[in-house]
Amino acid sequence: MDKKELLELRKGIKKKKPTFLRRNVKIKKRLSKNWRRPKGLHNKMRLNKKGYAKTLRHGFGSPTEVKNLDYKTGLMPVIICNKNELLALNTKKEVALISSTVGAKKKLELIKFAQEKNITILQNVEKIKEQIKKKQEAKKKLQKQIQERKKTKEKKKKKQEEKKKQDKEDKEEKDSSKENIHDQVDSQKAKESDKMNKEILKKRV
Repeated sequence: MDKKELLELRKGIKKKKPTFLRRNVKIKKRLSKNWRRPKGLHNKMRLNKKGYAKTLRHGFGSPTEVKNLDYKTGLMPVIICNKNELLALNTKKEVALISSTVGAKKKLELIKFAQEKNITILQNVEKIKEQIKKKQEAKKKLQKQIQERKKTKEKKKKKQEEKKKQDKEDKEEKDSSKENIHDQVDSQKAKESDKMNKEILKKRV
């Protein structure tokens, strides 16, 4: 059989393939969804009874020639993180798949390098570029917002400092005015007492 025919056959098999779940996963919450072979003596799933979930069998597997191959290209996908791994690819049998752990800047560099060397990338390159652009724009917006917040904080601090200075000056002025008033009162009292003393002396004479 041809590779294309085998890939189509695999597609048909995968359509019929059920999701293999562990026994009593839907009943018991503590059980994980990972496949475990049923081993009980009276286990209905092991005995392949009607109405119970299906177990793993040979019929659900894909042909060995086409196993793990990409459906569109018919090549083996290989995860890539740097330029050396890209160069090491066998372009006739393998396809590049950029790792999700790679950063945005490095991703763009790898895409450019792959296009120069005519190496096919499995992912949608345009979509990746759009996502990176959106992320960069969002980052710029965030930075602008942070800068604006800093500026507003600085303005508030300046205003508070100015207010404190004004309050201090007002207090000092008030204190000085109070002292002047006290001095004036004391001088008036002294004058009155002097007058009284003079009048008393005149009377005695």
